[in-house]
Amino acid sequence: MFANLGALQLLENYLCSLSEQGINKYLIYAVDVESHMEFQSRGWHSYFNPRLTGPLNISKTTVAKQLKNHRPEFHNMMTAKLQIVQDVLRLGVDVLMTDVDIVFHKNVIPEVLHKCKDI
Repeated sequence: MFANLGALQLLENYLCSLSEQGINKYLIYAVDVESHMEFQSRGWHSYFNPRLTGPLNISKTTVAKQLKNHRPEFHNMMTAKLQIVQDVLRLGVDVLMTDVDIVFHKNVIPEVLHKCKDI
């Protein structure tokens, strides 16, 4: 999932729900270096590549505000999200992409993988 410091409380809740369900394989794409440094300092699996997102100066705002205002930075971030997912899929890794406002009440990974085998 993509996140910045504006979504820190949502991200903490999200990661807590993952942990409670035994899900420990995740990757946070930090949209700026400041967020990436904070996420890593907390021991979270964070990745940041400025070449994919460009100079996004939105660490203090939420992504929702960017969407509401139709800021170019938001559109750049959405394009980067698709590129990152493609890159991970090319590595042969399965991807379940979610937003940070999701709470897991059970581990859905086995069910999702089972259903994908039928496709």
